[in-house]
Amino acid sequence: MTTRSEATQAARPLDRNVMRDHDPNHPYVQKLVGCGHGRLFSEPCVDCEVVGLMNEYKRAVKTVQRVRDRMRQLGRPMPGQTS
Repeated sequence: MTTRSEATQAARPLDRNVMRDHDPNHPYVQKLVGCGHGRLFSEPCVDCEVVGLMNEYKRAVKTVQRVRDRMRQLGRPMPGQTS
């Protein structure tokens, strides 16, 4: 039997600014049917998407830094620079 506070917490919508922790021991992960956030792979998981986008952003920043450094080594101006 659940208490009233547990029932109200379960009924509340999830806050989009708070990410759930990834649980590598979640039954969905162990059965290879879902993610560690408690979502099946057939359902969209916002937390997994956010993690993927953050990783993509980090890679993009590193790519820009690498290209900028190589352009400097070659003595070429960066695209968009007028001076």
